[in-house]
Amino acid sequence: MKLQRERLIEQGFRECDPIILATLSEKELATFQSKYTEGSRQFILAEYEWQRRLTAQQIKAAYRTAWIGVIGAIVGAVAAIAAQFLSGNKPWFVP
Repeated sequence: MKLQRERLIEQGFRECDPIILATLSEKELATFQSKYTEGSRQFILAEYEWQRRLTAQQIKAAYRTAWIGVIGAIVGAVAAIAAQFLSGNKPWFVP
């Protein structure tokens, strides 16, 4: 299994395949990138892979933040309706 993974990594080094670079761990990608000079094709592909990973993390964080906002709005609305009932005033939607 480990030998097979090493062959896959070596193949990615030779071919500079973005799909193979996407399967590398952060440590392996850093090792790959350090072997090439800045501006080389391999270095640029590794840089794009780092950017892709960062963008994916930012998208996940944005989704979590959006869901927290939605949940907060729902909880706030329910709390406002409950406060109106508890104060003895009827909410606008109750006849």
